[in-house]
Amino acid sequence: DRMVKVPKLGEYLKHWGINIMDLTKTDKSMAEMELDLNQNAELWAITEKGAKLEPVSGPGFTGLVNLGNSCYMNSTLQMLLSSPSSPLLLKYGDATTSSALIQSAPQDNPAEDPLTQLAKLANGMSSGDYSVAPAAAADGDGDGAGAGDAAVASEFGALVKPRMFKTLVGRGHAEFSSGRQQDAEEYLQHLLEFIGRAEHQAASSGRLSSCVPAELDKPISSWYQHGLQSRLECGTSHTVRYKAEPAATVLSLSIPLDAATNKEQIEVYEEAQRLKRAKIEEEEGKEGKDASEAKTAAAAEGDEEVVVPLVPLSACLDQWAAAEVMNDFKSTLQGQSTTAQKSTRFTSFPPFLLIKAQRYYVDETWTPKKLEVRLDVPQTLDLEYLRAPAGAAADGSPYQDGEVPMPDDPEPAAAAPIAPEVVEADEGVVAQLVSMGFGENGCRRAAVATNNNAEAAMEWIFAHMEDADFNEPLPPPGATPAADAAAAGAGAGADPANVMMLTAMGFSDEHAQGALKATGNDVERAADWLFSHSDDLDGAIAALDAPAGGGGGGGGGGVMSAATSDRTMFLIGIGVAVAAAAAFVVFRKRA
Repeated sequence: DRMVKVPKLGEYLKHWGINIMDLTKTDKSMAEMELDLNQNAELWAITEKGAKLEPVSGPGFTGLVNLGNSCYMNSTLQMLLSSPSSPLLLKYGDATTSSALIQSAPQDNPAEDPLTQLAKLANGMSSGDYSVAPAAAADGDGDGAGAGDAAVASEFGALVKPRMFKTLVGRGHAEFSSGRQQDAEEYLQHLLEFIGRAEHQAASSGRLSSCVPAELDKPISSWYQHGLQSRLECGTSHTVRYKAEPAATVLSLSIPLDAATNKEQIEVYEEAQRLKRAKIEEEEGKEGKDASEAKTAAAAEGDEEVVVPLVPLSACLDQWAAAEVMNDFKSTLQGQSTTAQKSTRFTSFPPFLLIKAQRYYVDETWTPKKLEVRLDVPQTLDLEYLRAPAGAAADGSPYQDGEVPMPDDPEPAAAAPIAPEVVEADEGVVAQLVSMGFGENGCRRAAVATNNNAEAAMEWIFAHMEDADFNEPLPPPGATPAADAAAAGAGAGADPANVMMLTAMGFSDEHAQGALKATGNDVERAADWLFSHSDDLDGAIAALDAPAGGGGGGGGGGVMSAATSDRTMFLIGIGVAVAAAAAFVVFRKRA
């Protein structure tokens, strides 16, 4: 994870014809680029510029080592474990709970157990065993600190490297399994889903309830999910419709720059920067050493703290709660386009409300940019005014007094069924096939199936000549074939989209199809079915496919049927070979 120094690099390169002594430097080294970044980085915003900070250590003050572009993971974990009442800290950081989870881990491969890795990480972050004072770490003190780790600890006071946790959570994900930089919110959503699946599987086996206190034995997402309700009011008829939105984990807020509280300071700072740039451009026209010194002095003059907009968090919440005007809204009552107003309110608040500030945006040239802005977050935040009011009706509906419910959208008229195109067998093609020695009914079926293509019909005959209904007359136009009727009676197969959703959760195609078969193609019930049978999925799938009943006599019948089937397949193989030879002779004769 660190740079490697090669003392004799010049000699090695010279052996291959590269003489670095004759080269001219054009690019900056890694150290120079890091130095430039450190000089230009506005670290004062997070390190309290002008204040003397002293490092701290102990329980609750444990840092995480960057594993290479893993700051998105580190910041997410620190946020989830920062509060003393955090569910991850209470469920997995407790010494007793974490020890019980680690001891109950699968003995064959505990590194692949999500709860074991989560317990290790949470307990290591909360216990303080891996958080040592920089001076002590520099002297080599600290539990389990090696020479390389001591160097890291002397600078950051951190010794936790969640490498196994990162590998396990990112496995199977195209982005989080890589070493590239990622979005912290996307990782948060993925991490909560990952923990939720692991907890569901552990709850089905009873492991979680035996290790975690009963008051904490609930889905991890319930600690962060909040309920939302949208209100839509037609601008013409003033009818109202309420809709319960899906539960969300993160509240995304846009930042209104016009609500900044330091507009005067921003104007003064921007004017000073304009004068500074003008002075530098003026000095660029001069020549000689004096010009260079004057330019440097002009650049250093007025060097002051950068002023960025300071926006209160309450302004972001007010903008989120404001009514949104929707144009080209089609009124269901009047059947014409009009305007409507849509607003959103909370129906429930979680113990922890996760808020995302939308700092990134796309300008008029479709270029992604980041807002340079600071949010003023109060110590206490009251959101009760954003709660959806209770309905006035006794039936529990959200409608208030005087509000008229908006009619539902009319059901679209069912499209008239399109009659299937009827294909008649071409007598010339049928006669050509019959002359080759095949039955007339089979030749007619082949002509209809291939739209009267003689060459394709021949291939169709060889592929279907052993079908049970090959030599039977064609059914009348519009009739349902027997095979289709049997398939319809057996029910449709598993929806490929549902199968894909279940396989994305780590299950195989066979298990996903079996679960959908057992639950009537309901993907949510199928997921629950898979988790509840996770101990022996193969046996559960086999039980679904096993025929009902059957005793000792049935077993003997099965053996006889298998033998008969083998003999039948042997005879069919001979028949296909004979038919192919006959067809070859016919073609040879015709040639």
